[in-house]
Amino acid sequence: MYRNKEAVMMNPIEYLWSQVHSAFSGNEFLFLTFGSVSVVTFALIVFNIPFAVVDLTGWPSSLVKYKTQEGKTIPVNWPMYRKTLTLTAFNAVVVSFIVQVMMYPLAVRTISCSLSLPSLPKVVWDFVVCLLVIEVLFYYAHRLFHAPILYKRIHKLHHDWIAPVSVGSIYCHPIEYVFSNLLPVVIGPCVTGSHVTVAWFFYTVVIFFTTLNHCGYHFPFLPSNEFHDFHHAKFNECYGSLGLLDYLHSTDLSFRKRSNYKRHVILTGRDSARELYPDIKKKAEQ
Repeated sequence: MYRNKEAVMMNPIEYLWSQVHSAFSGNEFLFLTFGSVSVVTFALIVFNIPFAVVDLTGWPSSLVKYKTQEGKTIPVNWPMYRKTLTLTAFNAVVVSFIVQVMMYPLAVRTISCSLSLPSLPKVVWDFVVCLLVIEVLFYYAHRLFHAPILYKRIHKLHHDWIAPVSVGSIYCHPIEYVFSNLLPVVIGPCVTGSHVTVAWFFYTVVIFFTTLNHCGYHFPFLPSNEFHDFHHAKFNECYGSLGLLDYLHSTDLSFRKRSNYKRHVILTGRDSARELYPDIKKKAEQ
């Protein structure tokens, strides 16, 4: 039961935010550093647990047919998975906290931590702009890290997984994590002057989609991961997040000619993408 008349007038989101705001005592530094890192870490844990069960146990076996890249070993190699999990945790907690502290002088001037929540049109506008910011910054940073000198020294680590796993979404060199993964995400809310709750919501959505993009499975009723999975398989295409700049720069031409492109849809039945759209060579042999 709400404790006062003002609380009764709040909707559930406003009430929850008022409790969080009170717990943080309105401290902007805590909101923009500890709060942001906690949101990212919590989202990573929640979204990765189901995929970790399948990857490490191979159970339930009925899900193996949804593996995006055919013929990959399940369960996955445990030493490699453990190494990936360790670096992912280090990036998510330690590197993220350092960057959020360094970004604080900018964030505190642009991101609101007020008790009042933004209007729905403001939330939608901020979210769309943040998506465009991450598409531009991630695409060009990602392509830069594929330059031979940077790929060999930095980005190759992320491509240890040719058939990616969910915990590998931020398995990368800390330098790459900062410039390719973290800054494209945190700069958007600073550009739009978002409320911190919108920033946290955006971070959570990004973690959800990057987890799906690296999970290695194309499950029914979930967004397709064929685009980014193709990048891990072929290395030199599909650099972006939304695909807009890949289309503009023609860095998805091979992808669009493959069966993978036909599979790049949300499945609405029990059949796997490979069953619905088999590889061209295999289809010709049948």
